[in-house]
Amino acid sequence: MPSALAVWVLVLVAIAVLVLVALWGFRSARERGWRRRPAAAAAAGGSPERRPERTGTSLGDADRLAAEERWSEALHALLLQAIRVLSAGSPVTLRPSYTSRELLRLVPLSGEAQQAFAGLVRAVELSLFGGAQVGPDEYRENRERFQILGGGAR
Repeated sequence: MPSALAVWVLVLVAIAVLVLVALWGFRSARERGWRRRPAAAAAAGGSPERRPERTGTSLGDADRLAAEERWSEALHALLLQAIRVLSAGSPVTLRPSYTSRELLRLVPLSGEAQQAFAGLVRAVELSLFGGAQVGPDEYRENRERFQILGGGAR
């Protein structure tokens, strides 16, 4: 007959295994999309997860910042507007928490548009996080990238 200590150890191990299995199951369900779908969220009064909500910048804001020679801020505003343009037409559900790099990987784009978006993301990363100097040439180059993404008419 097992001792009382052995029984308690087995009970604690069994509880630990059950907790780990429950956590694994919850995580797996969440990764498979176990949450309200965009249509269900909209019907319930929420907003769909389709468009990432970023700060209130627009293409006009980017051009205004560039006219004020605030180049790094102008590039960032350009990227935010590009994200809006891309997510408006994306068949993929996009979350507001996605980074530019995640969007680059997730949003299906043609080869030229993919390169344009990657270049814009890289330029913003280098200026905001890398401290690289930005001027009118870099802004103009990235404004052209924005045009390639289909943002010219918006």
